[in-house]
Amino acid sequence: MRTLILLLMAVVATAVEPAFAGIVLGRDSKEVAKTKMIKAGFPSVVDQDLVVGEGTLLGHDAFILCILHKEIVVKVMLRINFSVEEKASYRIAKGKYAEMSRALSEKYGAPSTDFLLFDRPYFEGDGYEMTALSAGKARILTIWDRQQVMLRLHRDCMRVHYESPEFVQMKAQEDKADKKKL
Repeated sequence: MRTLILLLMAVVATAVEPAFAGIVLGRDSKEVAKTKMIKAGFPSVVDQDLVVGEGTLLGHDAFILCILHKEIVVKVMLRINFSVEEKASYRIAKGKYAEMSRALSEKYGAPSTDFLLFDRPYFEGDGYEMTALSAGKARILTIWDRQQVMLRLHRDCMRVHYESPEFVQMKAQEDKADKKKL
């Protein structure tokens, strides 16, 4: 029994919490988030329920938005903008996406979902992938369910969303309340 408890404690201790720039979701306050963002090279502004920062990540312009609930960071949204060359080439954009997916997989383990879907008349390899992304006719995303992390490819950027369990629970309660109103 003692061995089982020690093993469980080791698993919990080594579980990777979703975090960007060291910001721990569900735990860090807006002031801590601002300080960590500045340290990571993202000068930031604090609003009532948000911490917003701009900087450079992987050689690209990037934008970070931290959503707060009761003064604690519960969600981080990261947008990494593509260069003109990357916006024009699906192959290059998809390569950047694959790099980011590998980096997140190294941190969080294998993704639970890897999704690539093109609506007709588009398909991967037709030469119109970027048009499909622009028109909302393509969805390319990777999800790490256990850590509430999602990576999505867009025509002009990649977006990474980190959600705390508190945020997921809060959204579920809001959805339930909205359904009751109907």
